[in-house]
Amino acid sequence: MQTNSSLRSYGYKRDAGNVGLMAQTNVKRKHIKSILTTILGTTEYLTYGATFLFLMALRVIPEYPNVSDYNPISWYRDVEIFGAYMLLLFMILGIHAFTLLQEKLFSGKEESSFIDEVIFSTRSIIYAFLLSVGITFLLKTTTVYSRVTLVLFLILMIAESILWRVINSVISSKLYARGIITKRVLIVGAGKVGNEVQQALMKARTKKT
Repeated sequence: MQTNSSLRSYGYKRDAGNVGLMAQTNVKRKHIKSILTTILGTTEYLTYGATFLFLMALRVIPEYPNVSDYNPISWYRDVEIFGAYMLLLFMILGIHAFTLLQEKLFSGKEESSFIDEVIFSTRSIIYAFLLSVGITFLLKTTTVYSRVTLVLFLILMIAESILWRVINSVISSKLYARGIITKRVLIVGAGKVGNEVQQALMKARTKKT
């Protein structure tokens, strides 16, 4: 009787220790995922900004022969429409970031598939672009923009968005394969229910679990 009680007590302590270890591992996993998302997200938006400035250098700045083509500081001083372009850029990126954040908060999903992320990001970019253009129309600054520049930026922004999600998917796959950010689960119990849960997990097993 005492032996069974001791074994049961040992089992409880072992299970509690395993649960604690799993919790620590999953917290570390979320921390690493958060860092990865922050780095890639920041780089993605910096790329959008660089693309916008590059298109301005190709399509807008040549109309000002006395201004250096690749010196944004001189654009700020000598190109009167530079501020209007920057306002449009910040509106597009701000609305895009807000809609993506809103989706993450209210989707109810811990992680989305690659296809879902691409579709939503593309839709968010188009929405941000149209809304920003609509706001500039109300501000009566639409006429200062180069339509070709804006269309090219929209196309390149969508292409870059897909590219960054491919990069994120590849890096995540490498980390999952090494077990760095694999989500670990613990099945407590070895009865019929425990075996059924294990079999279900094995059948639906992915690289993430």
